[in-house]
Amino acid sequence: MDAIGTLATKLGNFYVNETIRKILNTQKYQEDIPDMIKSRLNDSGTYSTGEQIATYASLSPDVYSRVTIGLKKMKGQTTKHVTLKDTGAFHNTFALHPKAYEFTIDYNEDKPDGKISETVELDNVFNLSEKELIELRTMILPDFIEEFRNAIL
Repeated sequence: MDAIGTLATKLGNFYVNETIRKILNTQKYQEDIPDMIKSRLNDSGTYSTGEQIATYASLSPDVYSRVTIGLKKMKGQTTKHVTLKDTGAFHNTFALHPKAYEFTIDYNEDKPDGKISETVELDNVFNLSEKELIELRTMILPDFIEEFRNAIL
């Protein structure tokens, strides 16, 4: 087979989604993607949409109830934004699961005093923000190019 035919065959056997899933299954991304979410929660306490997370019992402009604010101050924890990291146990359960066209992050929201979703809305916590998506694409690109290069050379 000529060089162009060989290249065409190799290109035909290269699957973008499978390659991205393979990359996301590496230890690096298994840690880095959940860490992006943890950082957003710790730094700003926002959903992926940019909206501030607030507990159901909070009274605006506060993000926590008056009782929780008092307890958090006694523990030396921030009351400026919701981190979802009282003990760190919830954050430690974040696990990345790449699929064909997307990935999910599993978590265990059970706490001794009830589920986290009983006090705060969890929708959009585990999606990536536009900024995080750009960061992820930038991170993945060198690995993707390497995989592509290996597949066609």
